[in-house]
Amino acid sequence: MTWSLPTLIRTDAIAGITAGLVLYFGREVWSPLSGLSVEWFGRLGIVGLCYGAFSGTITLLKAYRPIPVWTLIIANALYALFCMGLLFNKTSELSALGTLHLLVEVLFVGGLAWLEARSVRADVRRIHHSTAAEVVHQSR
Repeated sequence: MTWSLPTLIRTDAIAGITAGLVLYFGREVWSPLSGLSVEWFGRLGIVGLCYGAFSGTITLLKAYRPIPVWTLIIANALYALFCMGLLFNKTSELSALGTLHLLVEVLFVGGLAWLEARSVRADVRRIHHSTAAEVVHQSR
């Protein structure tokens, strides 16, 4: 199944806003269950809301141009790496739920970055091939 870039970015927006709200406003509940501090959950929630706002803005404005899209892809990849680093750094403090939460963050956000990058590259190839075909057709 291939998802379009707008669908992926819309998914990114919904997931970012939802996760951001759950992590930020539920930080007092999630902290003792996971082993991460309340402050860490607050930070992760704010980051999620920022990602959701940025990808939501791209979606609402239909701004699927290279700079905003690649900014989102790079930010997602860096966030996935950050969560992996947090997972390794806090391993001794994390409960099974905390470990699972960070693994899901790494896989979901990293997976979105990979799918979005793949979608952008496919769009570029499609544009390049259609342009090349038009040039060949026009030269006849």
